[in-house]
Amino acid sequence: MRVPTLWAPTGPIGKLKLWLNHLRLYQLTRRAINTNKTLVKLLVALGVKDGLHGFDDLDPNLMPALRTYPPQLETAFERTKAELLELRDFLAQQRIRFILALIPSVQSIDDRTLSDWIAYSVFDERDFQLDKPYLLLEEFARQHGIEVINSYPALKRRQQTGESLYLKRDIHFNRQGQAAFAKEVAAYLNGHAK
Repeated sequence: MRVPTLWAPTGPIGKLKLWLNHLRLYQLTRRAINTNKTLVKLLVALGVKDGLHGFDDLDPNLMPALRTYPPQLETAFERTKAELLELRDFLAQQRIRFILALIPSVQSIDDRTLSDWIAYSVFDERDFQLDKPYLLLEEFARQHGIEVINSYPALKRRQQTGESLYLKRDIHFNRQGQAAFAKEVAAYLNGHAK
């Protein structure tokens, strides 16, 4: 997990903090502060921390889940759609089957991680529609004859039943997550054999 830096390691205080960073308790304390929106806002107001991060510092996995897209994100999404169409056409010429498999971000599946990832930002949970990028891409793919596997709903249901699908403090699937994603892909392929 990318945790915003608390300091620049200069001078005796900076060097002390850099050394403290190697201690597990200090790391846990720093993470607890950086993932608590109330504490972060207080420390920013007191001048102890820099200002809250905006769109440019938002995790790229969260950008597409914003309810309202800024112009640069709209442009990027249009470019992505154009590239998908180019890929579809190229693969069709090669007689290669194109299946778009959507891999959900940890923030969209595990509700607890979203608040951690946005605590040091100007955003809050209401600024996001976590299923939005998957719904948009699924709709686009279907409209343009691209096969699509949207594993978001199934993985979300599994997480809500208490199953852990991602590594701790990491964006990658753990074994259960890999198996759950593979199950969705296999189910699609078995039901849509060509």
